[in-house]
Amino acid sequence: TRDAGGRLTSGSAMLHFAATGCPQQNVLVMARPGQPLRAMAMLPGATAADPVLQRDAIRPALALAAGRLNNCPAARIVDTRVVQPGRTEAGRIVSAWVEEWVASGCGATMRIQVTLTPSPQGGTGYSLRAAG
Repeated sequence: TRDAGGRLTSGSAMLHFAATGCPQQNVLVMARPGQPLRAMAMLPGATAADPVLQRDAIRPALALAAGRLNNCPAARIVDTRVVQPGRTEAGRIVSAWVEEWVASGCGATMRIQVTLTPSPQGGTGYSLRAAG
């Protein structure tokens, strides 16, 4: 919820920032009454994955990339994009969609294909494979 001045007072909001030459940066801002705002950097780029799904998939994605990135301790996801959108109903994705996540570290880069599949019982599964 927001107060009369438009400030977030409870709940969460995803903020998107663009900078020339960089992928879109995404920040999740969370508010609880009587507490300071909390902000958490999310995956950069145009991912359609929600914050929980991003958290669940990022470690396996970096583990997949580890060999190609020379087991770099500084490896990270530097960009994301939807390459095959899912079908939406009432503003929610209801069918599988495919994204490409770009991992980079120690001078190497790897593209990862991430297939995300909503479950009728709730939640979303994912599978990962090296892209191209």
